[in-house]
Amino acid sequence: MQNFIYQRKTELVFGKDMLHKLPDELKRNGATKVLLTYGMNSIKKTGLYDKVVSLLNDNNIPFVELSGIKPNPEVDTCRQGVKLIEENNIDFVLAVGGGSVIDNSKHMILSHAVGKDIWDIIKDPTLMKGADKTKFIGIGTILTISATGSEMNNGGVISNPEVTEKMATGHPLLTPTFSFLDPTVLETLPLKQRQAGLSDTMSHLLEMYFTSHEDEGFPDRMIEGLMVNLINYADDYLEDNLYYEANAQVMLTATYALNGITGLGKASGDWSTHGIEHDLSARTDITHGIGLALIHPRTLEVYLKGDIEQGRPLTKFINLGREVFKLDDTKDEEAIAKETVYLIKYEFSKWIEDNKLPDYGVTNYDYEASVDWLLKSDQLNDCYHKFTKEDLEYIYEKII
Repeated sequence: MQNFIYQRKTELVFGKDMLHKLPDELKRNGATKVLLTYGMNSIKKTGLYDKVVSLLNDNNIPFVELSGIKPNPEVDTCRQGVKLIEENNIDFVLAVGGGSVIDNSKHMILSHAVGKDIWDIIKDPTLMKGADKTKFIGIGTILTISATGSEMNNGGVISNPEVTEKMATGHPLLTPTFSFLDPTVLETLPLKQRQAGLSDTMSHLLEMYFTSHEDEGFPDRMIEGLMVNLINYADDYLEDNLYYEANAQVMLTATYALNGITGLGKASGDWSTHGIEHDLSARTDITHGIGLALIHPRTLEVYLKGDIEQGRPLTKFINLGREVFKLDDTKDEEAIAKETVYLIKYEFSKWIEDNKLPDYGVTNYDYEASVDWLLKSDQLNDCYHKFTKEDLEYIYEKII
């Protein structure tokens, strides 16, 4: 286990009927003028918008709004947000939505603090070294979609349609100071978003798990437990929107899947699958979680094939099989590893139903362009396995 310093300053305000605490949280964090960010008006349909605005008005907390943040958040809305921050002397951002709204809001704060365009920062992260820490304003969230974990971490992704790229970045000062997690908010969540959220969460857990070929103790046991919990509640989560306990368990599991605790003592996560999906969604606008559900089982097939051919330890596959899926440990290791990959693929397929890109309106996809770009970019790491052109072609050919 490697040395680490771990701190998460986010206060989770968890459970139903807790939103009345919002004004106190804002005032405690020094918010005197708020930028309220949200997506494509779903919070207005559910009534959440009216509740938030009433709390702000009733407690004399001035605010301006930025709506229209897309599911794959783009640089243009980030630039709009920076302009609003600077023109209105905003000192706090309140992001009401899922990962896309929260990520885009983080990038507004980052661009404002660094004093550079967000895409320049994405392409050259060294620009963050010159940031004035006093210019980082606070951010709090009201979570409406359970998936990304952005409500309790310091990272985010953003798309630039001008160059057909989707990239990630982060900064310690972008961690939300508070996040409201109310499981009843998920009751109005469409099935597609529930499916995508489960897949996104599972993918995060897998990428934090496959970080070496050896057992890594504490973080691995954490991940295995979170996987078991996710799988145990997934069917109820998809079948009954009103089942509070399923909503609560999935919501908290998604938060802890990517709030840093699953990576304690690890060198880094294995984010190659996310790199592949980011390119896919940048080119096709497919829902992020759906793209991950298509790609990740094939990533594991590539990993296992490489391990077998290279004579590497199958420890990660075997541990998952035994601890998560309770496989018979009297079988030989290769058989357990193969069955583990099959069962993970089965879970993803239960959640998203369709497993080809055309099922989601993506046809005539030029995957060769993606292969070329991915091999030239820094989106693929070799934390667990270094991808070759043949590996990437295998993954794409399985899903087109």
